[in-house]
Amino acid sequence: MTLGLKWFVSVLSVILLSSVPHVYSVYQHGWYTSHQWAMAGATAVALVALGVFGYYVERKTVRIINETCQKAMAERRLANLFPDFYQAITRKGLLENLQTIFSMFKSLDHLKSARVSLEVKTVKLLSNSIQEGVVLVNKDKVVSYINAQAEQILRLIPGEGTGDTITRHIHHADIVKALDLALDSEEKTTDLLVEHAEETFFVTVLPIHDRFGTVSRALFVLKRNQEQPS
Repeated sequence: MTLGLKWFVSVLSVILLSSVPHVYSVYQHGWYTSHQWAMAGATAVALVALGVFGYYVERKTVRIINETCQKAMAERRLANLFPDFYQAITRKGLLENLQTIFSMFKSLDHLKSARVSLEVKTVKLLSNSIQEGVVLVNKDKVVSYINAQAEQILRLIPGEGTGDTITRHIHHADIVKALDLALDSEEKTTDLLVEHAEETFFVTVLPIHDRFGTVSRALFVLKRNQEQPS
């Protein structure tokens, strides 16, 4: 039974129960006066109005919860795969859908964390064997990984840059612009000549896509300018 139908049955039951004393009084003492009938009619109208209002609130609540579930699943590209999870019309259905969605999102977050950890470990292994500096930045422009070569180029203390926003240590306008292009417009920037801390180096900024094709991180590759004067 849907929420709206349950509410309608409940209000109808209240109306019927409230009419019992009136029916009994009429049966015992005869017909009501016009004033008494007006009071009884006003009570009935108030109960009907309460029922209509309750039905509207119930339907609106169900619609809001379903729309919220649909939006949350659409953000993770799951709305088209599981349409039943945002079409519930009963309390039991809503609770079951919410529990299932929360459990699914929790599993997806664990998988995402494991995948990101694996990618960072892979980047770490590769970056330690090259001369270039490597910086991995997430969507919020926070450094999730930086190798020793990049720390030397940027004149950072080992471990200083990890967990900070990239703009805290690099204020160069062209680098910030290249990062914005990578994260917002999926555009890559190659061999950008930058001067930082009395040293010049080339910067390449590459957008990194997740399995849904959305840019989730950006990769900085820093290479010293071999032609700079000693």
